[in-house]
Amino acid sequence: MLGNEGTDVNMQKLKQILNLRGLFTIAFAICFGSYVIYVLDIIGQWTSSWSWVISGLFATILLRWSYGMMSRKGFKKLCVYVLIVFLAVAPVFVVYQAATVQSVAQSLTSSKEINYFRNLLGRSYNYTELIEWEHQSLRWNGSSTMLAYTDPIEIYEYHQARCGGYAILYAELCISQGYQCRIVVNIFGDHAWNEVKIDGKWTRIDASPTGAPMSENIGYPLFYEEKWHHPPILALAFEGSSIVDATGNYRSDHWSLLSVSTLVFAFINAWFAVCIYLIWKKFFTRAKILIFRSKLAK
Repeated sequence: MLGNEGTDVNMQKLKQILNLRGLFTIAFAICFGSYVIYVLDIIGQWTSSWSWVISGLFATILLRWSYGMMSRKGFKKLCVYVLIVFLAVAPVFVVYQAATVQSVAQSLTSSKEINYFRNLLGRSYNYTELIEWEHQSLRWNGSSTMLAYTDPIEIYEYHQARCGGYAILYAELCISQGYQCRIVVNIFGDHAWNEVKIDGKWTRIDASPTGAPMSENIGYPLFYEEKWHHPPILALAFEGSSIVDATGNYRSDHWSLLSVSTLVFAFINAWFAVCIYLIWKKFFTRAKILIFRSKLAK
């Protein structure tokens, strides 16, 4: 009888834990999904004072709850792993993208490309005429099988490109006409455009066929936020060997991924996710122990 009573008690505890585990799994899925949507900027909403308060509060509570689940050695290891992922692995993609575009930007100042397009154009063009000339010379091709050239001469001779090709060719055309021009790339988005220095100020020029009128492709830095509802997460501008974070210019909140506040916010949320995992793992481990004890009692 005692064995049966013990089994019943264990089964009741098991059901309670499994119920909690199920609810916690749902909560974890909701939190994780919301965090992914939030970070990827699908809904276009970013950091606010409330998000700081809520994230900091949850991170503190979960830290207190999860700290007792592991040894100090394990806790230190986990901190190191989080730091490695956050500080080393995450920026690899950014560095790779930046290095690739920078090499392209540096090649645009060579005399070979400049003389080629200066002779090809045959006369002086202003920056708006260069957009029209490029539209007559290139055809948009969004196919995944299209060859994505990074050399402006090859792009012109191929006569088709995506936004990156349009941006590279337009930069070279502007440089050949004496303009200062840089390539702007949304690192975590699939788009690129240009900035041309006009009257001492950098002005957005999107030479790719965006479907918008010319007036919205010249200037209008909030175009991507207001028309496409997708403000850039990290927009880097490349001119020669220089790289500039231009993200704040294209967002109404002037937010920047590389700011200290954003990095702290991301780290808090990363720790929040780790704590959720630890608590979920504790429930799962307790459930397995109770199942094992129930089997022994039988």
